[in-house]
This record gives sequence, C-alpha cells and structure tokens, in this order.
Amino acid sequence: MRVAVFNQKGGGGKTTAALNLAAALARDSAPTMLIDLDPKAHLTAIHGTALGEAHNSVFALYQDNRPLDEVAVIWEGVGPLITAHAD
Repeated sequence: MRVAVFNQKGGGGKTTAALNLAAALARDSAPTMLIDLDPKAHLTAIHGTALGEAHNSVFALYQDNRPLDEVAVIWEGVGPLITAHAD
C-alpha cells in the first residue's frame, strides 16, 4: 500500500497526518517509510535531523541516485525517513 499526503495549502495538517498515520501503521507492524518532500522540511525538523545533510537526504536520492535504504534514517516507532534537503 502506498499513501501520499499532499495539499497546496499550508497549515492543513499534512505533516501531522502523515506522521500519525505512519506511526499507527508501524504499531500494527505494517512496513512504513516517510519521504519528506516539504520545502520547509517539517518532518525532518520534527525528527531532529539537521536540514541540509546531503549525504542522507532526498537530495542524495535524486542527485546521486543512491538507494532508499542508504539514505534513510530510522525513526523509532515510525520507520525509515528520507529527510528533506534545502536544495
């Protein structure tokens, strides 16, 4: 199953919905992965990862063609996260 949470309007609860959905699915032992494509990098900020770490981010995924499992950071209780990047 793939789920995307998106909307052009800011402040609509997209980050909260995505994080809580992933946590609920992970609690039921469903495989989860979050990919932060938000230009403001809210999921990355909530996780506590510094924005701009190109070696482990969505930027490295696209720019360097690195596999998902190489750029993902583990989020305890949620699953892997592909962090955002300023570029």
